[in-house]
Amino acid sequence: MSSPIRWFFGLVPVFVLLIAAGSMRQSGMEADLREGGEIALKAAKLEWASVTLSGRDAVLRGEAPAPEALPAAIAAAGQVAGIRLVNNAMTLLPEQQPFTTMITRELDRVVLAGFIPPGPFRDMLMEAARKAFPGLPIHDQLKAARGASAYYINHLEFGLRQLSRLAEGQLKLAGQTLSLTGRAANGEISDAVRAELQALPTGLVLGRGLGRGDITSPAIRPYLFNAVRGERDLTLSGFVPDAKAQEDILDFARRYFEGDRVVASLQIGLGAPEGFLATVQAGLQDLSRLMPGASLIMSDKTIALRGLAPLEPARDQVLAGFRGRVPASFGVTLDINTASPPPLIRVVGECNFLFRDLLSRARIQFDTGSSAIAPESFGLLDRLVVAVRRCEGAKVEIAGHTDSVGSAESNFALSEARARSVVDYLAKSGIPGERIEARGYGASRPIASNETAEGRAQNRRIEFTLQ
Repeated sequence: MSSPIRWFFGLVPVFVLLIAAGSMRQSGMEADLREGGEIALKAAKLEWASVTLSGRDAVLRGEAPAPEALPAAIAAAGQVAGIRLVNNAMTLLPEQQPFTTMITRELDRVVLAGFIPPGPFRDMLMEAARKAFPGLPIHDQLKAARGASAYYINHLEFGLRQLSRLAEGQLKLAGQTLSLTGRAANGEISDAVRAELQALPTGLVLGRGLGRGDITSPAIRPYLFNAVRGERDLTLSGFVPDAKAQEDILDFARRYFEGDRVVASLQIGLGAPEGFLATVQAGLQDLSRLMPGASLIMSDKTIALRGLAPLEPARDQVLAGFRGRVPASFGVTLDINTASPPPLIRVVGECNFLFRDLLSRARIQFDTGSSAIAPESFGLLDRLVVAVRRCEGAKVEIAGHTDSVGSAESNFALSEARARSVVDYLAKSGIPGERIEARGYGASRPIASNETAEGRAQNRRIEFTLQ
């Protein structure tokens, strides 16, 4: 008879083989289900998710790029035949607000930092950076996150194009606000980048980029600014420190040279001397009182005003006032003389024509609600003094007019006070008092409609008429 113990030891290898075969079958089944899950996720374009199996139960892991991607991944895996249960071990990619990406161009490398949307955006940005900075190594320090705007890649590519033109600098896109700072190789490049930043793509807002010191270039030496007065124009050339200073100068020139065409050929450049704007404005104020051919020339911290004044009082006032208006740190050269008097006019009609011509090109300005003459009108009044002198012996009425705003009494009083201010100016410039008479007409003689701002501006005027 056979021993039971011998039977037991004979069956042990059989049991081991059976268990091993079962385990192999389960491992094969799990491998098949995992492969099926991976195929399903890839087909649904959910490659960020991975699947593991424990028997017929699947576990999904990974960082979802959007909230809706979580249920989509679970649904894709759950459709695989043989998977009984899908367990969610996935996380959601963090959201960043404002969504910020920074690109820094150094002399020997480019660094990408901040956040990048998931998906193809990293590859797109890396390709754009390689094209913008050929030959420079690109260091990718970006982290994936949610929260980018729909215009993200378009805005970033626009900024990259501007950053690529700088020798060094940093681009920052925070939400839909773009900031660009850095150093340009020269003023022309700086001007070109600034021009681009004033024509932003749809949806983009500028943070930094146009401010003083945002985009610099090597300091310009000598720092030049020139103004030349022509017959009916003013030509400006040279450098200004920034766009705001340029606009301030142009506004000032249009006020003081009313009726003349202002021709500007100015470049933005680093290196303006301290007190630049105040000095230029002081020079333009006194240049407005000189005759065609006069010039204002600034070179670093020296400034020269040259030309002919139409009257001796105007010359004396320019010589006395210019140095006081220019900062003490500037060297000043003044070469101002008095022009020879023009020929006399014997025909009354020619005198009135001359008055109308001068006053049609510019108006005598006063402080608001006051009879005080604004400084920008001194040059015009000097020319009117010359015209009155040419009409030797004739008596001239200086008539003040207002618009219809306010009471009739106050308008008559203001118009007469303003006419008297003009008469006083002419008298101080050498016109005998018996030749000039001030009269105020208030709003009684309009030349345009008082229903519009433009019409009211035309009605506020001073007229010269030979009696």
